[in-house]
Parts: sequence; structure tokens; C-alpha cells
Amino acid sequence: MGAALFPLVFVPLSENTGRMPGYIASYLLFLVWLIPSATAPNFATLIVTRFFGGGASSVSINLVGGSITDIWKGEKDRSIPMSIFGMTSVIGIALGPFVGGAINSGLNWRWIYWVQLIADAGLFPFFLLVLRETRGDVILATRAKKLRKQGRTNVYAKSEIDKPSVIESLKISFKRPTKMLVTEFVVSCLLPSFFARPPC
Repeated sequence: MGAALFPLVFVPLSENTGRMPGYIASYLLFLVWLIPSATAPNFATLIVTRFFGGGASSVSINLVGGSITDIWKGEKDRSIPMSIFGMTSVIGIALGPFVGGAINSGLNWRWIYWVQLIADAGLFPFFLLVLRETRGDVILATRAKKLRKQGRTNVYAKSEIDKPSVIESLKISFKRPTKMLVTEFVVSCLLPSFFARPPC
């Protein structure tokens, strides 16, 4: 549920603020929520912490698609990058139980979260070095602000002039998936299977 709801609220904000703040904030929150998951005293606590941890991680995952569309323009050019991203996501989800099972076979189940925290926290500085802002209008707005500070007072990016409000962005974000759920037969068919799944 967290993975379904969080992107609806927070991913549209990246249209105004850029991808990087979303990546950094959601990744840090994901790391933070791994700690209470690892130390959860009962199953109810684990469900709550996984709700927020899963929600935070899903924001980063959904931002990747946006970054790909920022970099590769046109359906043909972005088809291979998007396919690779989709494939790695599916492979990662499929390998998760095997990796978790391998850790759990020799260690307490809590180490599934501790190992994840160690690995993901270790990779965080690397991500900061490698990742750059990809949202074009945000890059232009940043350059325009820099030029205004240098005295070019009449320089504005188009996104600064025609900037949609946060409320408008959220409306669009909720409207699109809801419309797909109601009008797309394939999406509607997947809904019963979500509620029919047994608890993990």
C-alpha cells in the first residue's frame, strides 16, 4: 500500500523541484525505516515500518522512469533504457527471497534488514557522486536564477513563468492512475489479485 500511495503524492513534486531532491529524500527515508524494521518488537510494528519504508523506496523507483524520459527523447530512443530498467526491477524482486533466505539460513531474520542497510548506506555516497539532475526545466530554472544573481534581472526559464501549482500537479497525478484503473481492462483485472494475495 505504501508503494502504491507514496508515488502518487511525492513523485509529481519532482516536476517542480527536480529529480535529485526526490531521490535523496526518499533514499534517506528508506534507509531510516530499515532500522525500526530490523528492531521491530512485533509483527504490527513491522507492518507499519514496511509501509513507510516501502513507500519511500517506491518514490525512488518511480523517479527512475522520469529520469529516463528526461534523458532519452522519443519512444524509440527510450525503449531500450526503459526495458533494461524494467528488467532489473523484475530480476531484483525475484532474487529478493533467495538473498533473504540465504541471509536467514545463517543469521537471525533481522539481519535481512541490517545487511540491506549496510549495503544501501554504503552505496549512497556513490549515488551522490554519479547522479545529476535530469529534469530540463529545473536545470534551466537553476541557470536562470544564477544569471539573475549575476545581474541579468530579465532572465527567466519558461518553467518559472508557467509553473503549475503543487495542488494542480497532485490532481494530475491522482487523476491518471484512477482513470487507468477504471477504463483499462488489464489494470482493472489486476486489482482483485492484489487483495487476494496471502500475507507474507
